[in-house]
Amino acid sequence: MGNNVFQSPFNITSAAINAALAGATTDLTAGRDINAGRNINGANFTASATGYMFWSGRGVIRSPADASWSWRNSSENIAAVTAVEANDILAQRNGTNGQAFRLYNTFTDASNYERLNVRWNSNVAEISSDAAGTGTIRGTRLASGGTVIGLEDAYLAGTSVAVRRDGTSGSTIFAVGSTGLTSTALLHTRLVPSINQASGTYCVLDINPTETAVGAGPHYLVRGRIGGGGDVFNVDRTGAIAGKSLTLGTGDIALGSGNFFLGTSLMVLGERADPGAPSANFGYLYCRDNGSGKTQIVARFPTGAIQVIATEP
Repeated sequence: MGNNVFQSPFNITSAAINAALAGATTDLTAGRDINAGRNINGANFTASATGYMFWSGRGVIRSPADASWSWRNSSENIAAVTAVEANDILAQRNGTNGQAFRLYNTFTDASNYERLNVRWNSNVAEISSDAAGTGTIRGTRLASGGTVIGLEDAYLAGTSVAVRRDGTSGSTIFAVGSTGLTSTALLHTRLVPSINQASGTYCVLDINPTETAVGAGPHYLVRGRIGGGGDVFNVDRTGAIAGKSLTLGTGDIALGSGNFFLGTSLMVLGERADPGAPSANFGYLYCRDNGSGKTQIVARFPTGAIQVIATEP
């Protein structure tokens, strides 16, 4: 063991170290190299504050502070620092430098990959799906049981942002709530798309349930209430609109497929099938065919009774 170098072809155990150093005046200390290919079994190592582990041309591990490790490239010009902050808590930090963690789906090289990126970007926390080269930006999904929030993940076909809950008996699937709102110009929920089409159509809000089976009672597409009280207005599954009051401008208003039209001192009703009975304290006024090709103006009440007001002569 001349010149403090351990030679092949033996393994070094704690017992072997103790035997080799018995009676010696020196320990295995910093500054002595143990070359690759030599095994040290059962021994404990103590390094100075500036000590490190080095793999030639590969990487370096240092400990810059208590309970922290700095993972570096072999040139030590790039590094990431992890630290144990408390029991069961592992942190990645480096002063005021924003940190990032990358979890790869595929990796060929730094120009060809698919990955999940969790990072701080200009003081904004981001979770993103990234790709380069032949990689594809994959969907991102936040899931708990059957509840899923998906971003470009095809969980709901053709949807960029999806919120979905499968197989639940819960009465509320999605809620936007708040308390203690004191703004004097409160606007709680907004849909504000910026549309710049050369042609085509658009719809800002599409309410489109699929009815495999429905229970008894009223079924609404939209309900407006105050404090959980009675309806201020509603739109049921047949398209019937009910409200306590309706204020219209001075222009002409057409509702439906031309079946209901309000003009200056004029209301036009088109024929339609009998709707279901309205909610309590409401009534429907509409036109229908009497079965003989004549138009009737009728009213329907919450009991389901239909009153004929007039029949075409």
